[in-house]
Amino acid sequence: MKRIIDEHLKKYPAMTLQDKVKLIYQNELGCGHFIKDKDKSIALINEEFENRHKTDTLFEDIGNGYVRMYLSALDEVNFDAEIINSLFTLSAEEISGTKEGLINKLSCLEDDGYITEYIKNGCPMVSHSSEYRKAYLPTYRVIKKIYADLYFLCLKIKKKSAKKDIVVSLDGRAAAGKTTAAEALRRIFNAGVIHADDFFLPFEMRTEQRLAEAGGNIHYERLKDEIILELSSPTLTYGRFDCSKGMVTEKISVKKSPVTVIEGAYSSHPFLGNVYDLRVFFDIDATLQKERILNRNGEKMLKKFTDIWIPMENKYIEHFGIKDKADIIIKT
Repeated sequence: MKRIIDEHLKKYPAMTLQDKVKLIYQNELGCGHFIKDKDKSIALINEEFENRHKTDTLFEDIGNGYVRMYLSALDEVNFDAEIINSLFTLSAEEISGTKEGLINKLSCLEDDGYITEYIKNGCPMVSHSSEYRKAYLPTYRVIKKIYADLYFLCLKIKKKSAKKDIVVSLDGRAAAGKTTAAEALRRIFNAGVIHADDFFLPFEMRTEQRLAEAGGNIHYERLKDEIILELSSPTLTYGRFDCSKGMVTEKISVKKSPVTVIEGAYSSHPFLGNVYDLRVFFDIDATLQKERILNRNGEKMLKKFTDIWIPMENKYIEHFGIKDKADIIIKT
């Protein structure tokens, strides 16, 4: 926390203790509140954009998975208040910090009595100081980085889906954020979401020859038959693969939407054909990838990912040039 404060002080030397407290509050508690009135929230974003003081930085890291998204760094072409508000709302609904965590982080500041009084008053959300506002004219929203990364993808989806129904592929490396992104798109665009994990190869098809094939770990034949060839249907009904049993055990249905998202490793497999209006590749540093998998799946599963699944995914990505053929690359 102290490092982040020092970095901000270099950029914003007019910061007061109040501004430091605000930064720490946002770092721990994000947006600090739920969006109660969507229309008013969007109107305020539009108003702030119209009165902005142009800046160059769009996303500014404030730590703990949050960024400040500066409206003042956008131009009219790349500005969309509804999408910004949607990402802001998603972030506000997923606050994981605590008051205790906030108080702990405040201990890195020297107190002249202000912090003691602030804690005594219950640690409310504070505004920037008048000195800070006068010097920097801040116009931003605090958004989780995982959602801020989706901003330009959302702009493209909104533009394309306004003209016709579209299909989007979210492919990439394990633990890079594909499923999180798909859920965000479902909520923002009411998108129909298909998970490629539901089409893993059944046990009886896992021959040495098939698993040696680049991209052979997915039942791409069934994915094409049940989804790709049925994209014009009012409802997509398909089998969900059960990893514990190695077979399809249930049927699920997804209603047709102007935006259909097929997410997961192997979702851009060439066997499926040229069906996508947008191909997105999610990339991730190998060290962060292992850290996320360990936290999410545990040490035993990490070994399986490291020894089996990640090498298979990397082989598929490199063999078919999946990253190179993507329309958008998102590095998490």
